Amino acid sequence: MLASALISLLIMGRQAQAYFVLGQTPMSTQRIDPIVNPGKEASHVHSFAGVNTVQMTTSLETLEGADCTGSGIQVDKSAYWAPTLYAFDPAKAEFTRLKNTFTNTYYFNRNGKSTKEIEAYPKGIRFLSGNAMATDFDSETVEQITFVCLRGSSPGFESKTLPADFTTCDYGLRLQIHLKTCYDGKPLDMSASDHSAHLAWAGSGNTGDCDPDHPVRLPSQFHEWVYEVNKVAPGSQLVLANGDTVGYTFHVDFISGWDTDVLKKAMNDPSCDEAAFSPAKCAPLSSHIQDDKIKSECPKQVKLSVTEEIDGPLKALPGCNRIFNGPHVGKDKPNACASPVPAGVYAENLYPDPINGGNEHGDRKANLDNDFRQFSSDDGSA
Repeated sequence: MLASALISLLIMGRQAQAYFVLGQTPMSTQRIDPIVNPGKEASHVHSFAGVNTVQMTTSLETLEGADCTGSGIQVDKSAYWAPTLYAFDPAKAEFTRLKNTFTNTYYFNRNGKSTKEIEAYPKGIRFLSGNAMATDFDSETVEQITFVCLRGSSPGFESKTLPADFTTCDYGLRLQIHLKTCYDGKPLDMSASDHSAHLAWAGSGNTGDCDPDHPVRLPSQFHEWVYEVNKVAPGSQLVLANGDTVGYTFHVDFISGWDTDVLKKAMNDPSCDEAAFSPAKCAPLSSHIQDDKIKSECPKQVKLSVTEEIDGPLKALPGCNRIFNGPHVGKDKPNACASPVPAGVYAENLYPDPINGGNEHGDRKANLDNDFRQFSSDDGSA
């Protein structure tokens, strides 16, 4: 926990002071997605944080039934997950899963010019931030994503795409994203698998105001998923579990299992303003801190929903995902898979194009060789 806090603080740069931060113990890695593919295998592998009870079908009752959480806060029975990071060795045409060393979840008290209190998440709300179908840079979605190389002996760097020189990241590569924070206030259909349509990002890099259609300000979550990347084979390429070597499709899914009263108090209590990596300093959270031993032992109780080889070396990404962008398109082995990618919103990538063969939604299947674009590094802040 101390190490993860120091690594993050070393290169926070222009980031605002965190309201409070949950140093998450990695919980599991498996090919499920209770929001996008409820009740069945997902199209790609995810890394999970939060409670240890997440299954293919995950309800609020599933979360609340957990007796421990990797977040360290007993009343945070939430589930957090993101696509797993792999390394592709083109010399062998093999994939190897990289270790998710830790995850930090920041809860910022950001409200733009509003003087209203931050509201707690509605009980059981579930949504994702980021676009797993993205094939290009766009200001609304990919603006929320950055990648930070953590170095010990020299300054790190931040980029909008997965870096090529990642083996110099001695302390890991940090995959970062802001979650949507503005809510339309409408009642949620708790039988729905996804409530993302009710949410939007705030303006000005997620620090500004909510738009009039989404007037309710929720906690501003900022995620850091850190992976060990300095031990991979020379010449390897980083690739997300869905086949993305650029990083445009990075995303985070979230189901809230918070005690709403505690969370609202924590988001509005002055004692929490500088709690940062010591949430026990936040008065509303201080009586809900989980024992460190329980936190560290929590992953051992996970019951995997899908049992398959996901670590590698593998001849194909789990779920039979192909590399679909970057310099190694077509260099992996498509025939290494026994079955196709499961049906779902991640099954094919679409690119907006109302003229050249677009469907009724103005989309065509992406030409992922030609549509790929590499953007230069861009400094940013949380």
